[in-house]
Amino acid sequence: MGGSFSWLTRSDVMASGLVAPWWLLSSLLLTTAWSCIAHNASASHLTETRLRHLIVTGNGIYDMLVRPAITPNQSVVVDLELHMYALISMDEKAQVMTGASRLKLTWHDYRARWDPMDYDNITDLSLGLSEIWTPKILLSNGAGDRIENPVKESVFLALLKWDGTVELQGQVIHKTHCAMQLSEFPFDRQTCWLTFSSQNMPKDMITLRAGASSVYGLEITSQWRPLELYGVVPEYVIGSRTYQLLGLKFTAERLPHYTLMNVALPSGAMTFISLWVFWLPPESGEKVSMAVSILLGQAVFWLVVIESLPITGGQGTPILLSSIECNFLVAGLAILLSVVTVRVHHRPGPLRGRVLRMVFLRILPVVVCVTRAGTRKGKVDMSDSQTPTDAKCTHTVDEDAAQSVSTSTEDRFSDKVAELKSREDPQSCSKAIKDENDSEDMKLVAAVLDRFFFVIAAVLFIYGNLPLIIKWMSM
Repeated sequence: MGGSFSWLTRSDVMASGLVAPWWLLSSLLLTTAWSCIAHNASASHLTETRLRHLIVTGNGIYDMLVRPAITPNQSVVVDLELHMYALISMDEKAQVMTGASRLKLTWHDYRARWDPMDYDNITDLSLGLSEIWTPKILLSNGAGDRIENPVKESVFLALLKWDGTVELQGQVIHKTHCAMQLSEFPFDRQTCWLTFSSQNMPKDMITLRAGASSVYGLEITSQWRPLELYGVVPEYVIGSRTYQLLGLKFTAERLPHYTLMNVALPSGAMTFISLWVFWLPPESGEKVSMAVSILLGQAVFWLVVIESLPITGGQGTPILLSSIECNFLVAGLAILLSVVTVRVHHRPGPLRGRVLRMVFLRILPVVVCVTRAGTRKGKVDMSDSQTPTDAKCTHTVDEDAAQSVSTSTEDRFSDKVAELKSREDPQSCSKAIKDENDSEDMKLVAAVLDRFFFVIAAVLFIYGNLPLIIKWMSM
């Protein structure tokens, strides 16, 4: 037992003696690997630092104030791309468009080139605007307090490639003047320009070239749908030098649903209700007051929505504003015409003149489908010598004729005639019948005028709103 115990003890000691060198070897390998990784990382960092130093200051030929042109007469070609990703606002009153875009400038700098094989396969290098030559451009039609370079050093960085290609990218918020045409409001389509120019650099020094600008990813807002964005490069001459402008044309279409549902539809509905004032009987006493109430409602509505309507100059009145003005005119006309019909309805005395009686008692009632009370439609007999009421009661009729008149259910004046007959007063009967006939004539004239004025107001309402309706239906 003692020998076995001693043998196991020696084996354990031998095993522990073999494990210790393995731990030492593993630790040495790990330390060597970490040292290599750290050395490589440090070497790569030092390589990039060395490359930056070589390009910016060490090669002896680079000057950030000098154009990257091989010959003095060579023009530096700068490609400008603008990718708009947000349309912030289109202010019709201020005539200003505000948007957010990603601006990209690309050019070639022959002085900033290297062989990637000599610099640990480094192909791209990021530089600040103060370390490399960059083109100075201006947003010429900016709507801010001053015209300035949209390329800000706090936002933009230059990405330099091994072959000398330089890309300058960053986000810009641009606010530009936009001459908006509002004659088709709210079905208008606006075209706005973003005009870029070089800062006092003629064409023979810098050539601006339109890149692949787009509105890719631009979300449709509640009022505008973007359509396209592309660039053109016009030229202008100042003195003997030719300069370039790079104009980016942005087109957007208005979505009119909000304006139609919240402005056009309520205005048209109130005016349509005001047309029914002409169907209200004059003796009801509410004819004029109803027309006045509707007009006041339209006035208050107009004061509320006027802030959301555009201010127009000499471009013509927009379709929506023409519609609202027509509706307001029809509502005001309803008051004036209602006053006329009420006055005619309560006017005493007969309608004098053969021509007036012919027009208002014979022709117009047939045209506007108005009949005298107690007669069938289309069977009105309005002769100048005798009226239907005169034929129903005369002071020479006997008691049977008077009894037949008093029992007639069609004539509204039969009860009064029977009463006068019972008093045996032929002259009073004749006078009363004449007064009633005169009153009925004026009531018929008032009814004819009401129907005629309704037709006129309806035609004006349809004429004023027809362009808006046609545009709305063709959406």
